[in-house]
Amino acid sequence: MLHKQIELPDYKRNNLRQLSRIILASKTRTSQNPLKWNAGLFEHMQKVRPKKKKETFDQYLKRVFTNNAKFCLEYWWIFDSEWQKTDFTYKGIAQRIQYFLEHGVPQNLELQQMGCEPLCYK
Repeated sequence: MLHKQIELPDYKRNNLRQLSRIILASKTRTSQNPLKWNAGLFEHMQKVRPKKKKETFDQYLKRVFTNNAKFCLEYWWIFDSEWQKTDFTYKGIAQRIQYFLEHGVPQNLELQQMGCEPLCYK
C-alpha cells in the first residue's frame, strides 16, 4: 500500500501519541449522537492541551495535533467526519493515530472512509 509521509513537529507527534494513549485507556463509550461524540473526543483532547478561548474546534485540532494548513491529510485521516460511515469510534481515532505515526496517510484513505476497501489499521 502506498503512503504519504507527513512532516509534523515533534511536539505534535507527541501530542498525538498522548491522545491515542488517553483514548485507549478511557472507558468512555462512543455515542452515535454527533454532539455527544464530539464532546467526548474534546474531553480527551483537553487532557493533552487546553483549547484557547476563541478557537474553533477545527482550529484547536490543527494547532495542537496537525499541520495548520486549511486542508491537511493527517487531519482528514484521523479526525474527519467522513469516518461516520465506517469507523465512528474513539478507538478508531486512536488506531488511525498510531497507524499515521508509523506509516503516514494511506493513499486510499477516501476508499477506506467510504467502506470500499478494508481498513488498514484494524
